[in-house]
Amino acid sequence: MSEDYERVVAVANRHWISLSSAMVWAIVIGLLAGVIFFLLPAGVRSAPYFPRSIAAAGAVLWAIVSASRVSEWSSTVYVVTPRRIVMRRGLLRKKVTEVGLEQVGRYSVYQGILGRVLGYGTVRVELENGSWWTMRRLARPSVLVDGIGKAIRESHYRRGD
Repeated sequence: MSEDYERVVAVANRHWISLSSAMVWAIVIGLLAGVIFFLLPAGVRSAPYFPRSIAAAGAVLWAIVSASRVSEWSSTVYVVTPRRIVMRRGLLRKKVTEVGLEQVGRYSVYQGILGRVLGYGTVRVELENGSWWTMRRLARPSVLVDGIGKAIRESHYRRGD
């Protein structure tokens, strides 16, 4: 029966919309590079390696600015088991946050119009101590909320509450 306690009830990941700031930075850096290239004298622009070096510098700048967003998006996972809710994130430095289901009070999902259309939202979980755990920009947030409800019902059933 102990292996049942870590059975996965629901899994959620970050939605691709989390990368929107990285996409905006790519556009801004590309536009700036284009403006710089356009404002340079024709002799400099026609140098054989100059356009490639501008593109490479822009790519490096974008990678530096956006690496944390891409890393967070690709490595964050939320898991609901019959005992707890766990968030794991980080590629190089792993960070794990977990909350026991006995500490969970209310929980809900929020989705705006764009979130409903694209399939993302925010899940908020109120804890016993009155604090809130907010999980933003989740893909299919209702799956996580349904999993939390199912896990809580199962744990109450086991305890006989």
